[in-house]
Amino acid sequence: MQISLLYGLNALAAALFLMTAFLFLASRQTAGSLSLFVRQALLLSASALLQAYALHSLDLLLVAVITVAAKVFLIPWMLRRSLGGTFQSRREVELAVSVPTSLVIAIGASLVAYFVSQPIASQMPSFVAVNLPVGLAGLLISVYALAVRREALPQFLSLLMLDNAAFFAGVAIASTSALWEIIAALEGIIVTIIVALLTRTISERIGTTQVGQLAGLREEGSR
Repeated sequence: MQISLLYGLNALAAALFLMTAFLFLASRQTAGSLSLFVRQALLLSASALLQAYALHSLDLLLVAVITVAAKVFLIPWMLRRSLGGTFQSRREVELAVSVPTSLVIAIGASLVAYFVSQPIASQMPSFVAVNLPVGLAGLLISVYALAVRREALPQFLSLLMLDNAAFFAGVAIASTSALWEIIAALEGIIVTIIVALLTRTISERIGTTQVGQLAGLREEGSR
């Protein structure tokens, strides 16, 4: 496969990856946010697979396989199994900042990520250089999404998207070891189990997972 074709396919994966970050920021449904996380994980694995082929890297191939297994299948399955009612709810996720304003901020964050990463990206092979600015932009957008969402589960999904973005930028480094992806995948699975159980318990006992209301309950209890 020619380098130009690899570059085009990886650039397409990067563009779609960044698009999922924007869509995630605009999403008002928990089920939709989870679906975008899965699609972004697929794009992450596709980019890793393309680079594994170009660089003849077994590590990157393992990264792609582990990402699909852990983030596309296992983590969503555990969340749906533990919190099925939460994902089926049509209630909109409360946001601290309006969607249009958030999208403008996300565009600004993407531009900052592009200019900040250019000195390093310019030293990389052309077909992987796009991963660094896109991954950094996704990371900034995910951090912002974490800050403006007011419910526990959407905030946790923002953390998972942040992890995707970090690895999307990381796979641009040829020396990336699959060991770190294995460790991160196992850690993510463990954290998912803990968060799912805590969220279900809180929802059953209190009736809500909205962070603002939980804070209000804590303040009332301290009086």
